[in-house]
Amino acid sequence: MFPGEERINWRGTQEGEKTGGRAREKTTERRGEKRGEQRGEQRGEQRGEQRGEERREERGEKRREERGEERKRAERREEEKREKTREKRREKRREKRREKRREKRREKRREEKREERREERREREKREEKREEKREERREERREERREERREKRREERREKRREERREKREREERREEKEKEKRKREEKREEKKKKERERKEKRREKREEKRREKRRKERREKRRGEKRRERREKIEKTREKRGGERRGREEEKEEKREKKRDEKTEEKRQEKEERRDEKKRREKRREKREEKRRENRRGERREKRREKRRGERREEKRQENRREERREKRRENKIREERREERERER
Repeated sequence: MFPGEERINWRGTQEGEKTGGRAREKTTERRGEKRGEQRGEQRGEQRGEQRGEERREERGEKRREERGEERKRAERREEEKREKTREKRREKRREKRREKRREKRREKRREEKREERREERREREKREEKREEKREERREERREERREERREKRREERREKRREERREKREREERREEKEKEKRKREEKREEKKKKERERKEKRREKREEKRREKRRKERREKRRGEKRRERREKIEKTREKRGGERRGREEEKEEKREKKRDEKTEEKRQEKEERRDEKKRREKRREKREEKRRENRRGERREKRREKRRGERREEKRQENRREERREKRRENKIREERREERERER
């Protein structure tokens, strides 16, 4: 039931009236047919009025809804326009920042070029000064030469004799020095030859000593082996005497084989020991190379960490600036929403 609408009592009375009898204004009418006809007409009129009212209410509600939808669409279009405007402004600000950075880079390159040109100009000036100094020196030298020539001309006769004497004296000194030089060379050659001879003798002596030491070592090894073989033979002989002398030849062959195997094993052990020593040296060299490479990598990693730290700081600054911009943008949007909400409330 809508506001202001009266509830219809289909028993023939309005709300608030008494029920259970004939209506006051119908007291003179007949019961039966007239009452039924009148009630049917009344009901039809009421139904028609109610339906018309409902249709009018539905049309009004639709118009209100359409106006609300139209207003919402207008608000959305307005919001989209404002958002586009804001995006254009942001893009303009970004473009201005990019242009500013580009201008800074261009200005930096221009300054570098200007500095290069200044440096080149300074270098040219220095070279020009040096050339000028050299030219001045040559001019001074020529002037001095001319003066000297004039003096020489005036003193030529007096100097001629002295020059001759000095030349002879110089030649004598040069011959004497040449002889001394030759003598020193011969002495140095002799000393060098003696030194080489001493080194050759020393090397031959060391080789002989080494051979003798090696020979003594071999003799001691052979002596020890011979003693061991003799001990084993004695042991075998004692064993053979106990057993009665049978299987003599086979025991000797076995002992010789065992002796040969022991010698082979001894040689193998010596070779293995040398190989292990060589392998240890190679491993040590490889370890040193790896360590050097690791140190170099650590230095490179430290440089890269410093660069990454600087990049991270720049990224963090940019992120904070973006967050501040987003907060400002949200505050503006919230303010606009609040104003629209208040406007809608006033319209209601």
